[in-house]
Amino acid sequence: MLEPDAIAMTDGLPADKHLGAERAHLSVNHSQKEYARTDEETGHRVPVNRVESFNGFLGRAVAGVFHFVSPKHLGRYAGEAAFRWNRQADACLERMARLVRNGIGRTLPYDFLTGAV
Repeated sequence: MLEPDAIAMTDGLPADKHLGAERAHLSVNHSQKEYARTDEETGHRVPVNRVESFNGFLGRAVAGVFHFVSPKHLGRYAGEAAFRWNRQADACLERMARLVRNGIGRTLPYDFLTGAV
């Protein structure tokens, strides 16, 4: 969900046109070989390659790591992919140690996970 004052930056996909009705919406036109630009009205830089790169990263995670993504837990899968994306430069052991440290003293009961509560 986007904040009301957020500026949406997309690649001009027709499905994203509704974003302009709710907030500022800037886009680039890939069909005209435009991949980043500076908006003349606002002066904002409009790059979308990082977003597209993350979408590809998430797709590869689904195919290679998760193998199946249920709609119920989609936010959890996307959150883990974002965690990995933001820490690509970290060493694997450092990333694993951070995960363990952050989990100390926390529990995730099976009933909560499955929605049986």
